Amino acid sequence: MSMSTDLTRWDFIGLSTDEKPTPTTSNKVVDGSTFYEADTSKLYFWTKDRWYEKTSLVQTNIERKMKW
Repeated sequence: MSMSTDLTRWDFIGLSTDEKPTPTTSNKVVDGSTFYEADTSKLYFWTKDRWYEKTSLVQTNIERKMKW
């Protein structure tokens, strides 16, 4: 028997005052998921166990693989 796990990366949009989803609150949060704060234009990405703000010093998994 083969088991399949859907690891589709999801993108979320909300406000800075919104609580960001976690794997505990949403099964759609997986490594590489993003959360865009529409009121601040900040972008966060989920890795391992928390949200990290995207800055010029922090690379997403995709950017590391692409070697921009």
